[in-house]
Parts: sequence; C-alpha cells; structure tokens
Amino acid sequence: MRTKQTMVQQVTPAPPETENERFVYDQLIEARQKNKAISRHAIAQSLQVEKNLPPKVAFAVVEEFCADKSPSTPEYLGSEFLVPYQKALALMLSVAGLLGTGFGISLFNNKQQNWPWVLGLGLLFVGLSVYVWVQSLYRETREIEEE
Repeated sequence: MRTKQTMVQQVTPAPPETENERFVYDQLIEARQKNKAISRHAIAQSLQVEKNLPPKVAFAVVEEFCADKSPSTPEYLGSEFLVPYQKALALMLSVAGLLGTGFGISLFNNKQQNWPWVLGLGLLFVGLSVYVWVQSLYRETREIEEE
C-alpha cells in the first residue's frame, strides 16, 4: 500500500555525504522552510563565501547537486538577474554623459550657441548613471540583508 507524501517531501532531496553538498542541502531546506525563493546562483555565492572556495568550484558543486537531486531549483531569480544589467546601464550612461559633457564644454570654448543643451544633456546622463548605480547597490544590499 502506498503512503501519501506531501509536496515538500517529494521535492526534498536526501541528505548528502560531502561537506560542500551538505551546505547546499541545508541552504535548500532552510529556504523551503522559510518559504523563500532561492536560486543556484545565490547558493553558489553563499558556498563560496562560507567555505572559501573558488567561484568555479562552488558553482560546479551547486550545479551537480541541484541537477541530480533538486532540478526544480532555478538558475537565477529576477532580482539577481537585474543587478548586473543595472550596473552595465549605469556604465553606458556615464560614458555617454561624459562624452556629452566634454562635447558641450568644447562647444562653449568655441563659442557655439547650442552648448547649454549639449552640456545639460551630458550632465543629465551622468546624473542618471549615478541614480541607476545607487539603485543597483541598494538592490544588492537588500538581497544580502534578506539572506
């Protein structure tokens, strides 16, 4: 006769043997108990920090464990995926802003009439880049505090 298992029991992997895999297992169980979303990327970063492993080794341990015993664990969460793009956008905006500011200053030195618009646009891009960078740092620290 079959016994019914809850959904959590069905997706919970068996405890592993090695220390690193045990850490991954504990992270998964803790996240499920707290009903908190967790990704392979976040677990690998925690493993890297806690056990002083190189990033490649930490990612390999997490990938192997999750592929074999917990395939439902996602690679990334939306918030983890967004932070690098915010930083890249801030970098592109700052480059555009600095180029625009430099071009506006050169127009001012050459006594052109449209220098305020170009200089203002360049400074606007620099300001936007600072704003986006601060938002990415805020999102990153908020994720660390939630762990």
